[in-house]
Amino acid sequence: MERNTILWSILLLVLPETVMASPLQGEGAYFQGRANFSGQVLVSTCTLVMADTWQIIDMGTTPVRDMQNNVSGPEKTFSFQLQNCNLTDTRDHLSPHLPVQIVFDGLRGQKPDQFGLIGQAKGVELKIRDSEGETAQSGIPQPLNIYSTKDPYFNYTLQLVHNGEPLQAGDYYSIVRLKVNYE
Repeated sequence: MERNTILWSILLLVLPETVMASPLQGEGAYFQGRANFSGQVLVSTCTLVMADTWQIIDMGTTPVRDMQNNVSGPEKTFSFQLQNCNLTDTRDHLSPHLPVQIVFDGLRGQKPDQFGLIGQAKGVELKIRDSEGETAQSGIPQPLNIYSTKDPYFNYTLQLVHNGEPLQAGDYYSIVRLKVNYE
């Protein structure tokens, strides 16, 4: 009986106009029901800790001649930490398939591992690498190399790179969203 009550309640939520008038009881008659849902939180969410809420990184000024002579320009590091997380699997050791995914999402560059820039500067893009040298691609989850399950740190390097186009001096900026998916 309770299963029917839940089923009708769900139908009333999904199809209120078509189900509300009961052909069994005449026009204007409505079903009465109640749905009860219960559950529990098995693992609390992680807390993302960063040096700066907006994580603004100033790449500084780079002369065009430096970018002409080199494929890459200046590097800046940034990091964040996950606190209050349970990153162990049910066997009490680090799982190779952690429930956490790190995704950088932004304007795609000319190559999959580069992020595009907005502004007057031309011929340059940004590249993001983790501490193991793995390069981030926009919208693709990063491979995680976590050696400690206790409040792990994630360290990254942001680098200005020449994308092969003719260089043009000017201001630029990029917005790269950091997403932490926790399942």
